[in-house]
Amino acid sequence: MSADASMMNRHLLPQMGDRLRDLRKARGLTAEQLALAAGITRKTLHSVESGDPSSAIGTYLRVMAALGINGELALLADDTLPQRRRARLPRDPSDCHLQ
Repeated sequence: MSADASMMNRHLLPQMGDRLRDLRKARGLTAEQLALAAGITRKTLHSVESGDPSSAIGTYLRVMAALGINGELALLADDTLPQRRRARLPRDPSDCHLQ
């Protein structure tokens, strides 16, 4: 698994699952109702809402469509994903101190 995919599994999918669960509850839907509307089992919905990376992206999209947010994937994720940091090299070589 690539580092990018691993980061997505650890951060984005659980965050997306939390947002989907929050949206379901805000709309007054039970897990059973949403699972039925999405054409999946309640167990599968639980996996999606838990951010389980073994759930197919199509399953996430089905849940989103059942919630009426199928075109708004970008709105589910926020800016809290860790950013990759690049090592900064000093501009002046004399600032490099070897120990």
